[in-house]
Parts: sequence; structure tokens; C-alpha cells
Amino acid sequence: MIAYVCNGSTVEAWLKGTVDGNRLVMTGKNHARLSATYGYGKVSGDVVAHGTDYSFSVPVVSKPSGLYRATAVVRGATIKAGWIVLPDGSQVGSLEPASDSSDPSATGAPELDVATGTARAGDLVLQAVPVDGVTGSGF
Repeated sequence: MIAYVCNGSTVEAWLKGTVDGNRLVMTGKNHARLSATYGYGKVSGDVVAHGTDYSFSVPVVSKPSGLYRATAVVRGATIKAGWIVLPDGSQVGSLEPASDSSDPSATGAPELDVATGTARAGDLVLQAVPVDGVTGSGF
């Protein structure tokens, strides 16, 4: 299982984990963790990211809604972006700075064109792929 949490600016975390019955337990970098239950077409629970605890409840969605991820290598440094696209077409995403950046804080991701799977960050065109939360495909 794969999950993504972000606030569109400084908080972002990709999490991996397991399902036991209807219970999800996931962990990610920098002590991120998620605990949730699945039922009645939604996932509800708590996630801790960047030291802050958030409660959430999200419905099951169909494409083009869902999770998207892009990575690019620029001058030898890896840049990562992630997006959550909601059923109404709105989206929230974060751009993780280059791996050699002196500032590890994420920033808001550029708007993702879900039809083409692309987003432009300055001169850089990011090619995003959908991430399947159940199989992990695209991660």
C-alpha cells in the first residue's frame, strides 16, 4: 500500500505499509506514520508528518482523481513532486527540492495537467505518473 499526504507547501510525505483486515499501518521518511481503517468506500484515520498530527477521511476515487508522482534529475540532483487530484479536479501537491539542496523544505507543486501528465516548474517539465495506492505501481 502507498499513501501520500501534503498541505501544498511545507508538509509532504510518501508512506508505505500493509493492510490487516480493514486496518492500514504505514510509515515514511522523517518519522511519518499513518494509521487508518477502510470501510464503506472511504479511508479514515490519523497521519503524522513533519511532527504534526492530522485526522483525515477520504473517499475512494476514480481516475483522473488520485495520486501522481514525478521525479527528474537536474544537474545530477533528484527533484520529486507529488499531487493529490480530487474528484472536483482541484489538486494539492508539493515539490521536494533537489537532494543536494541546503533547504530541505518542500514547496507547492506546479499545477498538474492530468490530461498530459505534465507540470512545468520554471524551465523544467515534469512528467507525472499515476500511483496506484493498492499495488504501488507508479511509485
